[in-house]
Amino acid sequence: MGEFQLETLDLLGDASAVAVFNAADDSLVAELNPPISNAALSRLVANARRQGIEAIWASGASFSAQSFGFRQRRGYARLKAATPISTIDAAQPPLFLVHDLQVVCFSGVWGHHRPAEEPDPDATYVGVHESGAWVGICEVDLERNHIESPGVALPFRTAGRYAQLVRDAASMLAPSPVTLETWGDSEETLDAYRALGFELVEYVPGWELVVTRVH
Repeated sequence: MGEFQLETLDLLGDASAVAVFNAADDSLVAELNPPISNAALSRLVANARRQGIEAIWASGASFSAQSFGFRQRRGYARLKAATPISTIDAAQPPLFLVHDLQVVCFSGVWGHHRPAEEPDPDATYVGVHESGAWVGICEVDLERNHIESPGVALPFRTAGRYAQLVRDAASMLAPSPVTLETWGDSEETLDAYRALGFELVEYVPGWELVVTRVH
């Protein structure tokens, strides 16, 4: 299912503050942009149940809706390093595997939308390859010296593998400051990035309400 039309968003309360999309695992998610009143949030939750939306996401340190059943999740992080960490031969998955690998590696992780069916052929991707299989992926922007969305398949999600992705991705970049953006990474994983020389410059907590559908 694709993005909802504006008319559908209106049913959720405030079209300007709510986006509806498929998450990486194809579940339907409504993401709100705080602040939002309790009355509007109540309407959103009620309409989400009727629409078949499976989760509501929000972000922000000031957001608090625990009375509605929201639980805090690992959020968005932006980090910087002064220079690439090392020069190594980074593993790169073939382009035809990128979409499916991203789905596997981002599923169940807060903040990740459904990956594009056709990856950008001009983009650069780095992966983790173990025992004959690809188990991790992230995107690298060589022009901006930027690393985005490291992800690891569920059975292999360790801080060490996330750090391996970032280290390998950084090795492809020019000798100037590097930025890294992540969604849903654990504190242990952020610590592993710090051990590589990255500094956390921004962190926004994530929130999630799992919606019980009305039958």
